Amino acid sequence: MVCLSFDDGRADNYTTVWPLLRQKGMAATFNICTGYVLDDKACEHFTSVQPMTATMVREIFEDKTMEVAAHGYLHLSEAADLQRGLCTLLDLLGTDRLTPSGNGMAVPHNRLSTAEHDALLPFMEERQVRYLRKSVRYGTHNHIGKWCRKMSRLISLNVLYRLGHADTLMDNALTKPIVYSVPILASTPPRCVESLTDMAISRGKHLVLQLHSIGGNDGALSYPTTAFNTLLEHLELRRQQGKIKIVTTMEMTKKIMSGRTDNE
Repeated sequence: MVCLSFDDGRADNYTTVWPLLRQKGMAATFNICTGYVLDDKACEHFTSVQPMTATMVREIFEDKTMEVAAHGYLHLSEAADLQRGLCTLLDLLGTDRLTPSGNGMAVPHNRLSTAEHDALLPFMEERQVRYLRKSVRYGTHNHIGKWCRKMSRLISLNVLYRLGHADTLMDNALTKPIVYSVPILASTPPRCVESLTDMAISRGKHLVLQLHSIGGNDGALSYPTTAFNTLLEHLELRRQQGKIKIVTTMEMTKKIMSGRTDNE
């Protein structure tokens, strides 16, 4: 399984990404930072890109092929901010569940401490939070993976990219509702992501691709539109070949936690 996961609630996710995905019949998850979309001035610290409006978020929420998940209120890796973000998002959408299966949360910055995570657990149970999506997973030999990720940004070799993100791929042995993702930066060639996707297929693993803006001018977080279209074409080809399913984060979590494979 492959999941496309878009962070923050950027306007281009509505104007560019959503129409493209609908055209191709692809699912995705949109992680909404509620203070950002509600134009809270305290959120100006992390991007100058135009946010979605509340109306845009509601439209995507009503598209049942897609998933809307919470991404904090002020884009902080803190339990209190994650709780506030989800509660505000639920109020904004007039619901107590973002999906029929419950709610999802994506952690900003991948810096949630063990203490902050433990502080979240009662809230997650009470508010039916079924998963936390984080960024890169650090494996046993993290120094090797970190070096490969750094080098792959300087030298765009498929093998370095695969080695740098191999530990972030997930299998059907997930025992905790924590989902890991691979950040796709502006400098990442589609062929590197395609190579990682094909490695996941060959190993029977699952992959979450974390993106922010498509097009735009937010530096490393703005993935070029042409590169995004190339990536979608590769995913569509693998889907037509029956090698992957393109799913939301919630659907992936449910299947992994139940031990089902991507063909079930």
